[in-house]
Amino acid sequence: RGEKPHPYPNMYNIPAMDCIETLELRRSATVKKGGKLISFTAIVAAGNGEGSCAIAKGKHVEAIKAIEKATRKCHRFSSLEHFDLYDKRTVFHDVTTKFKKTKIIMLASKEGMGLRAPPVIRALCECIGITDIQVKFHGSRNRTAMIKAFWKALKEQQNPATVAKFRGMAVVDTAML
Repeated sequence: RGEKPHPYPNMYNIPAMDCIETLELRRSATVKKGGKLISFTAIVAAGNGEGSCAIAKGKHVEAIKAIEKATRKCHRFSSLEHFDLYDKRTVFHDVTTKFKKTKIIMLASKEGMGLRAPPVIRALCECIGITDIQVKFHGSRNRTAMIKAFWKALKEQQNPATVAKFRGMAVVDTAML
């Protein structure tokens, strides 16, 4: 009640994602009595290019295994998110939000403007299916923080139907008038 229906109602038959991107691969070392223990952390995004996408983090001693682990987590139903897109190419409105010390300004763009964003966000936009957007960051430029800030901004956007329902109004298509 009150929630929008999920694009994949049967949670066990999630189709394989078309776009899988490794957004970040980080190497870390823990010093122990016997020497250094090296491990890898991977952040992977998987999407269908039509608004559905998931991001996940995987950790392992080997880099390839960390990426595989994160990819498997992306294909879980619980990590999948669906974002409504305007004309199947951009966001509905401009969004400004903050994640820790990273401030993001996400601007909707005209058709043909392209992706004006850092490479990490550009890869994430390709997985989601966004082709026209402008993204600016202020503060921390840490990749993980940028990814999480962008994800938070996408979740905060509202489509016209949601806004109309909140205000007790009806959505009218001006092209029909």
